[in-house]
Amino acid sequence: MEQSSVGRNSGELKIQTSLVGRYPSYASTSWATVNRALDIVDKVTNGRADWVQRFFSYSFIGGIAATVNLTIFTIVYHRLAMPASHVVHNLIAQGLAQVMAFEISLMVNFVPNDYFTFRHLAGHKRSWGARFLRYHITSISGLCLTTLIQFFLTNGVHVPYFFSQAIALMLVFIYNFTFHHLFTYRHKSHTVQQSAIPVHILQPEVAKEPVVAEDMV
Repeated sequence: MEQSSVGRNSGELKIQTSLVGRYPSYASTSWATVNRALDIVDKVTNGRADWVQRFFSYSFIGGIAATVNLTIFTIVYHRLAMPASHVVHNLIAQGLAQVMAFEISLMVNFVPNDYFTFRHLAGHKRSWGARFLRYHITSISGLCLTTLIQFFLTNGVHVPYFFSQAIALMLVFIYNFTFHHLFTYRHKSHTVQQSAIPVHILQPEVAKEPVVAEDMV
């Protein structure tokens, strides 16, 4: 009887292990074709289809945000007229166009990515304001990198502004995607707080001697 029960338990354990092994790493979508493709990717990449799913989602949303960024940058840069020299105009116009394009495209990028792309990561448990602040910090560091690359290509290599901005955005894309995992949506650390539990020290009870009334003696 014991051997049969042991065999049955081991069989159930194998079934549970196989079910856990087949559990998809990605978030299921409403499209069966996409889910089948993610299943194949999950098997090929040994359970890393969630990264592929997030990358494609981030790329799609990032493409829309990059289009908004380039549009705002081009409009502001070419429509901003200032009575200044060509060099001063380039510096001021590039700065204003960069900031405006960054802030507008940031919201276009953050809102859908926060809801669709990174919603299953542990860091999403933070408040909306904390997530937006971290997203902003990562994006600002990416903006500084974008500005340096764009300025170098424009003034050093003499690439037109539109194309230098496009190249800078593509190079910083991988940087932002990586740091959103490492910082923006990194798991939220929980500090274990031990509550003060009152400890009652049990003292041995002292046996009380019976009190004998004097009038009874």
